[in-house]
Amino acid sequence: LEAGVGEAYIRAIFEGMWKAPARFTSDAEVVALLTAGGVADAAAVWSERSAAAGQIESNTERAAEAGLFGVPSFTLDSALFFGNDRLTFVEQALAA
Repeated sequence: LEAGVGEAYIRAIFEGMWKAPARFTSDAEVVALLTAGGVADAAAVWSERSAAAGQIESNTERAAEAGLFGVPSFTLDSALFFGNDRLTFVEQALAA
């Protein structure tokens, strides 16, 4: 996603999945969800999703090769940190 669009896009999709479940059955429904979530030019952003699929596949392969699973996952000096409840451990490791 273009700079400045990613956060609004992710928040809108997560809202549609978990908070106010959307059906995601049509492009128009997804564009409306993105628009309501503050994604500028949501129709254009949604139309570019197939171009982003290759990048997502590449990122997934790289994450698997690094031993990562789930979100959020971090590695630092070959140590794996997984989960929001471990972010303080990441901060401590970075400060050490």
